[in-house]
Amino acid sequence: MKVIARKIATQFLLPFYLILFTYGVVCAQNIPQKFSYQAVIRDVSNQVLSNHAVGIRLSLLQGGESGTAVYVETQTGNTNAYGLISLQVGGGTVVNGSMSSIDWSAGPYFIKTETDPEGGTNYSISGSSQLLTVPYAQFSVKSANGISSGTNPNQILYWNGSVWATLNPGSNGQTLTLCKGVLTWTYNGVCPLDSVMDIDGNRYAIVTIGSQVWMKENLKLSKYRNGDVIAADLADSAWQSTNSGACVTYNYNSDYNTIFGKLYNWYAVSDSRGICPAGWHVPTDEEWYTLENFLDFTISDPTALGERGLQVGGRLKAVSELWAGPTGVITNSSGFSGLPGGIRLYEGGFLLNGQIGAWWTITDSSSTEAFNRSLWYSNVGSGRGSESKKSGFSVRCIQD
Repeated sequence: MKVIARKIATQFLLPFYLILFTYGVVCAQNIPQKFSYQAVIRDVSNQVLSNHAVGIRLSLLQGGESGTAVYVETQTGNTNAYGLISLQVGGGTVVNGSMSSIDWSAGPYFIKTETDPEGGTNYSISGSSQLLTVPYAQFSVKSANGISSGTNPNQILYWNGSVWATLNPGSNGQTLTLCKGVLTWTYNGVCPLDSVMDIDGNRYAIVTIGSQVWMKENLKLSKYRNGDVIAADLADSAWQSTNSGACVTYNYNSDYNTIFGKLYNWYAVSDSRGICPAGWHVPTDEEWYTLENFLDFTISDPTALGERGLQVGGRLKAVSELWAGPTGVITNSSGFSGLPGGIRLYEGGFLLNGQIGAWWTITDSSSTEAFNRSLWYSNVGSGRGSESKKSGFSVRCIQD
């Protein structure tokens, strides 16, 4: 593949810095002289360079995007299927400067990336971004002067501009940590900047797949976005006769809600009051196809029903024993983490938990049916179907 190097577009992800979960005194000499950095490499057509060798020159600039280069190194690496490359700044071949000698208090600092898409050293300037937080090295300088504290697990030592201060962990699964460059609370290990909360207070991890941002979990809520309650756990006769929104936990067992989320009829999905958090919506049939096509380009007819995209299923399924004897290769390489929550039939019975995960689209196919997507334990593709709006399926939300 021939790419015009100077027109390479690099989409930067925020660097991840070492944060200090202190317990007792931390010694400066034990801190590694490097930090993690990630970038998505795209070509002149704005397409990601998937599974491709690239050569990279990294420069740390003091003062601005055109500032003095205080440290320069070169590296080579390979992008993954999504064009993402992960590097350790400080782990390459040093061209100029020393990581250990950088005075991080004399910022601001910027990181400049120059890329050769052919894997060599014919670099072109791809872009730069500011380092918005203070890396480990400033701690190294300060702790070398004997300034350190923290005696309890999960305490975090941070530089507040004048002195090193200690932040304590919170309650209810909350822990202070560095989240996308911002010191903030995480909830049971989920960064608020990597999650979204519904009206019931359920928090869902999110994942970027291609150009889309999806929830990594099925909806669990029992209310519309305006606070109105969704009819829940209807008996079979009421379920099959209603033309209004309704939800249910599989087999009326609340334990299933924690793992698989609720099952909703299409009337709840399409209600104008909304079931997704603000800024999110139930995906259209076309948005599901965009997801499938990003993961597997073998879908020749986007309108076909039945199994399609022979690699999609394995890339969407969670690697989990909850799948009943799954066949084929399951990698969850997309991060979608699909689970087999089962379905509720339009007549009212429950079926196939452990064998199938099925999700609504917002797109109806007739006055009585709407499109859905499904993953089966025994197949590696994804299924596109048109089912009764009275059926109960899982729901994933996608960001607006």
